[in-house]
Parts: sequence; structure tokens; C-alpha cells
Amino acid sequence: MRFQDIIINILTSGKSFSYRTYKEEKMHEHGFSGYLIKYVVMNFIHIFGSVVLIVFIFQNLAKESYFDAFACSFMSIVAFLGFIISRTKVTQIVPAVISTISFGFFCVLLVWNGDAHGAGFLFIFLYPMLTVMLLGMTTGVAFSSVLLVIIIIEFIVPGASRFYYHLDVSLRMIAVYILILGITLVYETSRKTKDKINEKLTQRIRGLKEKAEAASKAKGDFLANMSHEIRTPMNAITGMSELILRKDLPEDVRIYAQDIKHAATSLISIINDILDFSKIEAGKLEIIPAKYKLSSLVGDTVNIIRMRLIEKPIQFCSNIDMNIPNNLFGDEVRLRQIILNLLSNAVKFTNEGNIRMVMNIDRQVGNKIFLRITISDTGQGIKAEDQERLFTDFMQVDTKRNRNIEGTGLGLAITKQLCVAMGGDINVKSEYGVGSEFTVIVPQDIDPDEPLALVGDFDNKKDCFDSSAARSLVRFTIPTARVLVVDDIETNLMVAEGLLEYYEAIVDTCMSGAEAIELVKQHAMHSEDYDLVFMDHMMPDMDGIETTLAIRAWEKEQQESRLLLERPKGVPIVALTANAVVGMREMFIEKGFSDFLTKPIDVSKLEEMLERWIPEEKREKIEDRSIEV
Repeated sequence: MRFQDIIINILTSGKSFSYRTYKEEKMHEHGFSGYLIKYVVMNFIHIFGSVVLIVFIFQNLAKESYFDAFACSFMSIVAFLGFIISRTKVTQIVPAVISTISFGFFCVLLVWNGDAHGAGFLFIFLYPMLTVMLLGMTTGVAFSSVLLVIIIIEFIVPGASRFYYHLDVSLRMIAVYILILGITLVYETSRKTKDKINEKLTQRIRGLKEKAEAASKAKGDFLANMSHEIRTPMNAITGMSELILRKDLPEDVRIYAQDIKHAATSLISIINDILDFSKIEAGKLEIIPAKYKLSSLVGDTVNIIRMRLIEKPIQFCSNIDMNIPNNLFGDEVRLRQIILNLLSNAVKFTNEGNIRMVMNIDRQVGNKIFLRITISDTGQGIKAEDQERLFTDFMQVDTKRNRNIEGTGLGLAITKQLCVAMGGDINVKSEYGVGSEFTVIVPQDIDPDEPLALVGDFDNKKDCFDSSAARSLVRFTIPTARVLVVDDIETNLMVAEGLLEYYEAIVDTCMSGAEAIELVKQHAMHSEDYDLVFMDHMMPDMDGIETTLAIRAWEKEQQESRLLLERPKGVPIVALTANAVVGMREMFIEKGFSDFLTKPIDVSKLEEMLERWIPEEKREKIEDRSIEV
């Protein structure tokens, strides 16, 4: 313990080291600083008073004034006892009363012994302030008044003290004492009035804060409900349009279906932007770092963008530095969102030419790398005067030229906020009519250091994709895998079943949680376990969470009775949810789900789920089979 800590401990009677557990209700009443100040004042009286009394003891012994020496000795013992008691768990008023009584007795002794002149009377002048501070206004005034009466008697009544005080001196000292007592009362009254005002303001602020939090919660609930209500029908629209586009269609019908899908996708993008912006605005944007593989993140984003480019004559190139560590620690979800936002903007504003993504290391500090991601395009570019306003909320530049391009003007603002929240930044260079280049630099921790060059299955090192040459979106099939889809809306079942058809999976469907539980049990008992279950979150009677908990409870019983040993972790269950607000993934994992997939179902995300949860031995690469999509 340092020297200053020892001093603080002595002056505060050790309360500064245990204030969280000691008399919390008192601290709430008086305020933490005022609570400790009282102990500091008391201990100052005890320590300083003891030192002064010890000096007086020796002086009186030298004068052979043994009664005074005895009185000083008794008072020094009382002061020491007060110091000891203040360090116990006794309520604060006990040592405060001991301190004020002993100090008052000391003042009476000063006047009685004839030492209440010159600097000696300063001790008496301090008494009103100390008593009011330690005991409160009412008790402090009472104690000060008692001392005032006693010293008046000692000053004026003949023989009441050893020393004769002149009348003019006595009156001046009494007047100063009364003046100090009056000033103390005025100060204490104003302080209490100020405290009452502050308390009222605090209560008002607390009330306003509670109202604001309630409004924020209501807003969050509203957004969650609207997200669910809008996404549920949008799942049917985008899913059905996707299925239609995979059929042999007349050209005019294909164009209509493409328009439907594009409009639905734009609406979903707007909903996502509004949800993210509301999180940022409410201060609820969370950066949740976790271990992830950069090769997987790059592969996912490249595949998504390739599918969005199929209908445009654009070449997409990616150039990834193979010295970048593959195993990183950071928020993979937010980093993917940043990259996809920028790539999606590039796709939106580029009609021909190329889009490039370059990823390398800007710098490395210890176990942290600063990842540099540069995304450039040959799109329409941005005017110099618009570039400063580019990252502003709801800002759409060059609106006359871009009036037919959907969007809220939130994408880049959200991207900027995400970069800053992750400890990085983003900047732009653009030439109007030529193209734009966005550069993001974000720090990521290394865990452990394995360069991408050592990742055998990573094929995005340096790659170009020509959208005109694209044929199939399906990279593998799962002809021997059994999948169960649970949803109370028949259209959603049709969409999911239609999307899974191209993977040649064995698909079962049902429309209730109870039916899903029976199907899982029946297939498990006949050794035909489902390889994957897609479970709708919101269903009547028994919702997805209740159904999943019931399945997990049954699996646990079977494992304990050694009837299910092949899959100790149970069947993978992926939540299908139209609620895309923050924290949903964590909630689903906690409730027994293996993963979650948002509605409308994104084809690339569906394939990602199948690749993640369907056993590798049941997946057949598309190039090994003949399939037309």
C-alpha cells in the first residue's frame, strides 16, 4: 500500500476502501463525498486534538497543575477512543457525538483555564462549524448554543473561571462566536436548499431518462415487429421469384420476375439499413469480437457479389495478399457488412467495366494487423463537392442522375460508423464519370498466425469473374441428406422446398411444432435422423423456441439412456426468423438452436448453412455431377 493510501485510510477510518459494502443507505442519503468528509473532520479532531492535549499535559505538569494535566489526559483518551470507534461498524453518529462533546469540553477548559485569548480562541470559533457539519443543523445548533451559554457564564460570572476576562474582550469574543454560528446557519441552509433543488433536478432527469428508455424500447419493439411483419411476406415474394427465374420462361415473363425480385431485394436492403441506423442512433451498435477465418469471409462475400453481377456485363476481380493471417479475432459479421455494403454500392452504380477488391496488410503492431480493403469500380464516380457529404445520414448525392437507383442514403453512413466502432476508418477517392475507390482500414487481432497461402482450399487469392460466363448458382448437391422444414405458412414451405430442390435433398415439411417433434422422434428411432432442421421462429401454439427446447430435452433423455449415441450434440436446428434485430443469434444459440437464417431466405446464405451443417460425406460437388439450373 502506498503512503498516500495509508493517509487516506487513516483519515477516512478505512471507509474509502469498503464503501461499496458499508452503510450504502447512508451514502445514498448523504452522498459519498459528504459521508467521507465527516470522517476526515472527526479524525482530524481526534488526531490533532490528541497532539495538542499531549502538549498541554506536559505544560501543566511543568507548572505542577496536576488537575489540568489529568483533565487533558482524560480528554486525549476520549479522543483516541473516538478514533478507534470510528474505524468500527458503529453508525457514524456515535464517533461524531464523541468528537463534538470532547472538543466542546476542550473549549470549556480553555476558557476556564484562561487560555481563551489570542490564537487560543480560534478553537472555540471552529466549534459551530464542526458541530453543524458532523451532527446536522438542529443538533449542531443545540450543541453550539450549550457551549455559548457555558462560555458566557465563564466570561461574565465572577469566579466561574480561573482567569478574569475584561468585559469588552468578552463581548467581542461572544459576538464573533454568534456571528460565526449565524454564518454557519446561513451557509448550511443554502446548502440544503441547493441539495433539495439538485435532488428535484436529479429526479426529473431520472424520470426523463426512464421515459426516453421506454420510448427507445418501444421503438426497438416496433422495429422488431415491423421487421418480422415485412420480412415474412417478402420471403414469399423473393423466394417465389427466385423459383420462377430458375424455370424455362418466355423472355417477357423472365423480365417481369426479375423486376419483382429486384424490387423485393431493394426493399429488404432498405429495411436492413433502417434497422442498423436505429441501432447506431440508440447507441446499441455492438462490436462482438470472435475468432474467425478470413478465407471463409472472403469466399462468402465474393460468392454473394458474383451472384448479384450475373445480369450485368461487369468483370469482378479480387486480389488477396497471401501474407495476411487466416485466423483472426474481430467482429466478422460487421467486417462482412462493411465489405458487402461497399461492393453492393459498386454493383449498383456500375453498369459496365470492372469492380476490384484488393485486400492487404497496411501495417502490423505486435499481435494486431491493420487490414486494408480497397474496393474500386469503373462506375459513374462522385463529384468533388459531394465527397465531403458522402458519409452523412440519409445523403444521396447527384440525385438527378441517380433518381432511378433505389436506396435510403444510409449505406455509407452506416459503413463509416461501423469502421469507427471497430477502431478503423474509411476514405474515398473518386473522379466524376470515371469511377470511385473506397479504402477501409480496420484493426484485427491475429489468432494464431497462419498465412492465407497455407490454406489449401482457399481459391480467392487472385481471381476474376466474368458475369456473362455464369451458369449455375448451385455448387454442390446433397442427394442422400434428409432435411426437415417447419413453418406455419404454406407459402414459406413452398419457397424453402423449391430452393432445396436444386440440391436434390430429401425434404420433409410440416406446419406445427408438435408435428416437428414427432417427425424428429420417428426418424431418430428408425435410424433415419434428419441431417438438418429449418425451424420457423414465430408459430402459433408452440413456437420455434419451445419446439427446439422440447427436441433438445428429448435428445438429452435418449442420450442418457444410451439410445442416441451417433450424434451426441443432437440434430442441427437452424432458426428461420424474420426478426433481424441485434442479439438474435445469441438468443437462438442460448435456446438450443445451432444457427439462424433470416427471411427472406438469401440463396447464398442457404447454401452456406447447408455447407456448414450437412456432413461432408453427403455433399457432392457440382462439377462431379451433371445438373442444369
